Amino acid sequence: NVGYLLVGAALERVTGSHFGDLMQDEVFGPLGIGSCELGTPSTAEAGDQPWGHDQNDDPVPPDEVEDLDLISPAGSVTYCAMDGWVLFLQEMMKAHDGESDWLTAATVAEIVDPVANQYALGWGVFSRGGVTSFTHDGSNTQNYSSAWITPSQDLGWIVVTNAQASRGGLATSAVSIRIDAEFLDR
Repeated sequence: NVGYLLVGAALERVTGSHFGDLMQDEVFGPLGIGSCELGTPSTAEAGDQPWGHDQNDDPVPPDEVEDLDLISPAGSVTYCAMDGWVLFLQEMMKAHDGESDWLTAATVAEIVDPVANQYALGWGVFSRGGVTSFTHDGSNTQNYSSAWITPSQDLGWIVVTNAQASRGGLATSAVSIRIDAEFLDR
């Protein structure tokens, strides 16, 4: 994630805009996603969203989550309603197929071209049985998400949990493996 921190800092410096504003202007706004923002999903007083959990499975009030502004370029889009995630994943699949007004197929091809083993620019790339899927996992240290797309089969999913990274990663992986086995044609 250090590379993304550096790229985010460079973008802020070059544009003079905060990374969150850039995300809104370049990603969320053009895609019509109003439910994604940087920061925590709620406040302790509001109590309208599930709280994340630490490594001991103890709930962490949103106001006590570490300062995410520092890590925002490395993925602190820490809350996004499921409809926002779905719109983003659909747009990635459309772009992969050359049908997006937001990203070109060439840009997506570059984003998902592995640079080391099965890792591309923020995406894992997995091919099994002749079918290639792309996955991106992320955590704000208290919650965890795993998004998958398989453009050739017009299939995508996201699994989320309010468990911290190590437990959340294990849980979302287990669910994704089951979804993969059940729904992908190989």
